[in-house]
Amino acid sequence: MYISFAILAIMFAISIRSIRILSNPHRKSNSTFLNYSMKVLNTYNFLLTTILTFPFYFPLLALLACSSEDKNTSGFACFEGTFYIHFTLAIVGFIILLGTTLLLTLLSVDLNPWSKTPFAAPKSRLNLAKLLLKISVSVYFALDFKVKAFFLISFV
Repeated sequence: MYISFAILAIMFAISIRSIRILSNPHRKSNSTFLNYSMKVLNTYNFLLTTILTFPFYFPLLALLACSSEDKNTSGFACFEGTFYIHFTLAIVGFIILLGTTLLLTLLSVDLNPWSKTPFAAPKSRLNLAKLLLKISVSVYFALDFKVKAFFLISFV
């Protein structure tokens, strides 16, 4: 949870700083920070909407669905002591991550049919359906940590 929250906070700070630089009407040219931050944010966008969905959502959801029997939160006392700090960070991280992922999924569509990027396609709601499926797998494994109903997901 710490790593995913730290990456999320760093990317959120970089995006806020980049937006402030871009909104400055008196800037004459793009700065080096802006160029590299756009490259980092573009890579983050691509990775978050493709392969990093499960690794970012699962730790936050596993903490939100804390159970003393869960091997993912073993050695962690649920609903005692520092759990409430972690729970608050997980809620804030989940809200920011969900908003960021939805925003990036909706805005990262390359509509140019002659584009050199491999994900150029017409605008559709299919990306939201794929994102929902990825998040639902994270929710499933966070809630069914004993994998009692694995046969249900194997048919999907």
